[in-house]
Amino acid sequence: MWTGLVNALGKRDSPILIVITTAGSGEESVCKRQHAYSEKVLTGTLQADDWFAWVCCLDDGDDYTDPATWIKANPNLGVSVREKDLAALLNQAAGDPASLNEVLRVRFGIWTQTSVAYFPMNEWAQCNEPIDLESLKNQPCFGGLDLSTTTDISAFVLLFPPYGDRTKWVVLPYFFLPKATLQSDASETEFHTICGHGKDTFN
Repeated sequence: MWTGLVNALGKRDSPILIVITTAGSGEESVCKRQHAYSEKVLTGTLQADDWFAWVCCLDDGDDYTDPATWIKANPNLGVSVREKDLAALLNQAAGDPASLNEVLRVRFGIWTQTSVAYFPMNEWAQCNEPIDLESLKNQPCFGGLDLSTTTDISAFVLLFPPYGDRTKWVVLPYFFLPKATLQSDASETEFHTICGHGKDTFN
């Protein structure tokens, strides 16, 4: 549809195409490609005088729970977007992590890898405590296996419940991806970034 619309502009002497959208999920969408192109124009990497882009979003490292940052993604804050409404959405997302990604995309212009996230990643990152693998030998364990065919990620995960003096659960995940699906160095780096944590603990 996007290609058809763009190609149809050639029938006009002075065509103009206006597109407004929120951030999305994944890296392969039409929206993400246009976003990447717009960034190149805005940073001067690419000269395109016929392309106007305005991106409103939080910067890397911004705390989306800090009201002081909200104006970046909501330039009409206090007019058509009310702070109390944003606060209520974030409060709801705190109790329903599956809705957090939608709030981040639609309200704060943050791109996410998936449309739904069941764990806030900042909380998940706090679970990366060192684990003594030898201490897990002969302890109760649950195993889960999710196999793929050619392109998806295969996963084998071991889950150790609290046992003896250990009061925390321990997760040992192992991920496998066919080499043929790693199309570039960038995609391989991204894969290791997503699946780089080999073990985690949580309460």
